[in-house]
Amino acid sequence: MLRYARGSVRVACRGGSRTARNRNIFGHVKNTKMILNDIGQIVYNSWQWLEKQYEYVELDKFVVMPNHMHGIINIVEKHVTNDVGAGFPRPIDDKGQGNLAPT
Repeated sequence: MLRYARGSVRVACRGGSRTARNRNIFGHVKNTKMILNDIGQIVYNSWQWLEKQYEYVELDKFVVMPNHMHGIINIVEKHVTNDVGAGFPRPIDDKGQGNLAPT
C-alpha cells in the first residue's frame, strides 16, 4: 500500500504552536462581514479573472473566508473548434483528412 508523507501545517508561535488554518491570512470578520486584506483582495480578483481568462469557465457562488476560500467552477463547452491548441489548425494528410498519430 502506498503512503504519502504530509508535512505539518503547524507554524511556530510564542507559547507553543498553532495550525496555519487558525491564522487570518485573507482578512477578518467584523460584525458578520468579511473584511479582505491585501492578500484576500488578490484572491478575490484572481477568482474573477478566471472567467475572463478562460471562455469555458463559468463561476458560480464563492466565498473568501479568513483562512481559505470556497468556490464552484463550471467547465462548459462554448464551441467546438478544429484547432489542436495554441490556435494551430489540426494537421491533415494529402487526402484532406485529419492526420492522427499512429497507435
